[in-house]
Amino acid sequence: MDNQKLWTKDFIIVSSINFFLTFIFYLLVVIIAVYAVDEYGASTSQAGLVTGIFIVGTLIGRLLIGRYIDMIGRKKHCLSD
Repeated sequence: MDNQKLWTKDFIIVSSINFFLTFIFYLLVVIIAVYAVDEYGASTSQAGLVTGIFIVGTLIGRLLIGRYIDMIGRKKHCLSD
């Protein structure tokens, strides 16, 4: 069995990108509620509703995009071969 390294350059790059995308998503979730309260004078329950709609929309979008990517096909190569 061939021993391959886990901590390769590609793994670190992909993991870093995934971390920052997730980090930005969660920052947006918090900021949307605060923005709704500050700018539009919404109550905290209304701001929570807006945040919930954003999260549900993101989930639905991810599911649809995943199916679309499966239909058109994924690229068959890594970042660098």
